[in-house]
Amino acid sequence: MSFEDIYRRITEGKRGTTLKEADESYRLSVPVHVYFEGGTGGEDVIVDPPQATIVYDIELSHASWGIKHISVFVRKIEDLTVTIENSEDLDAEPQPISIKIDPADCTILWEAGSGYAPDMLEVTLDKQGRVKSCELSFYYYKP
Repeated sequence: MSFEDIYRRITEGKRGTTLKEADESYRLSVPVHVYFEGGTGGEDVIVDPPQATIVYDIELSHASWGIKHISVFVRKIEDLTVTIENSEDLDAEPQPISIKIDPADCTILWEAGSGYAPDMLEVTLDKQGRVKSCELSFYYYKP
């Protein structure tokens, strides 16, 4: 993999423009999977759109011999809208729920890949539709 390929993957997300604190942050939409825990088992969770936008920063520490350290900081996970439908209760009207996810509450899972970028978001909701757990997969470059 060439330096240009690595650089392109690291800078794949667009620079943020909607958040004042994230003017220099990267934004990337990733697939999202939402699970509902504590229901009857007949619930389907529909995420629309099926993508989550992750706002993050990449900081590089340099040394005389090159890059010493790379740090990634997740600044924001944009709100998700999900609908929980119960296939066992056809009379129940599904209601969309807006979910706010605090990046500090997410577990970051690192996977060897071709850059420094988020890959996928998995969220588990409790009976009340609140976030019970959150995992964000991130790729990192491993030469």
